[in-house]
Amino acid sequence: MTAKLSRRSLFDAFRPPEARPAPVERAPGFSLDAFYARRGAAEAPPPSPLRPGLPEVATTRVGLGPRRAPGGGGLHALAIPEGGKVRLRAHACLALTGSFCSTCSERCPVPGAILVEAGRPRVDEQVCTGCGVCVGVCPAPINGFDIVLPRAEVRGGA
Repeated sequence: MTAKLSRRSLFDAFRPPEARPAPVERAPGFSLDAFYARRGAAEAPPPSPLRPGLPEVATTRVGLGPRRAPGGGGLHALAIPEGGKVRLRAHACLALTGSFCSTCSERCPVPGAILVEAGRPRVDEQVCTGCGVCVGVCPAPINGFDIVLPRAEVRGGA
């Protein structure tokens, strides 16, 4: 009596029993779709201006909770000095190099400081307060903004 075997069943006869993969057991209620949906639901913190007060230091990932930066340290080196302005770098701005981007004008807290005309942003230096939010939120690989210091700072405080 001969039984007709398929190729798969023929090779299964030679395979040791421990080589067969065990069925994957998942916890009840587990869903990859729900897992990734929960991960994507986290909201980014709103951008904060660089100048006023001491900056917050994000230490929640190491279990310390939010803390204040020690005086004179942290992001104070990045703060725009009083009277400083921002200037757009044409070679680094995504909107000026052909991509669609209006992040700086959307996030600027001063209405009219960054105007977008025909998809191209422009900084109105008369309205700009120098808060630095646009510098912090610019998504370009090379930041699209330069910090312009007041003349007294450039001359050494004279």
